[in-house]
Amino acid sequence: MISGNSFGSIHLLNHAGDHPLGSREIDQHFEPERIKGLLEQKAVDFVTCRGDKHGEFLVKNKIGRAIIKVDKQQYAYHPIDADPLDLGHTVVMGQRGALEATFDSEYPDALFQVSQLFRSRRAGDLVVSARNEYDLRDFWEYPEHKGSHGSLSREHMQVPLIYNQKDWATHPARTADLFPSILKWLNKVPVTSEGTALN
Repeated sequence: MISGNSFGSIHLLNHAGDHPLGSREIDQHFEPERIKGLLEQKAVDFVTCRGDKHGEFLVKNKIGRAIIKVDKQQYAYHPIDADPLDLGHTVVMGQRGALEATFDSEYPDALFQVSQLFRSRRAGDLVVSARNEYDLRDFWEYPEHKGSHGSLSREHMQVPLIYNQKDWATHPARTADLFPSILKWLNKVPVTSEGTALN
């Protein structure tokens, strides 16, 4: 279950029920020593998983853990015994605030992206983000890729946006903002989407 070479999705199937696992159940079925071994791999930057409460997500690297909490429109990030995303204590309001607060960090938009990813039951129980220049595949790659896309690192997340329209906002944007923006430039009413026009 690999997408983008630098993204790995681990599904733990040897448990009762078919529900996505929270962090406590992951520790029971995957064992902390196995997770520790995974985190010590050179290719692994960090892993994320659902917390035990709705709207909570753990981020772990080989040094320690932090927690992302999403409550309605509030996005919060709190180091527990480490700061894997190097954001310090962060509390912001709304999806736009989550993007702007993290845009210049090593992991732009990580708070929103992690919470959005785990909305899907198919996201897996553990999600692995690779270090830059590492590929989580070891076959089917010719020529061999070196973690070319798929992680939450700035190198993979930020996309240049160049346009020749006047009087449009210069705030950070997501690629999801492009479609409604193009429609507005064409004087068409943007359809309902996750994106916001750049105005």
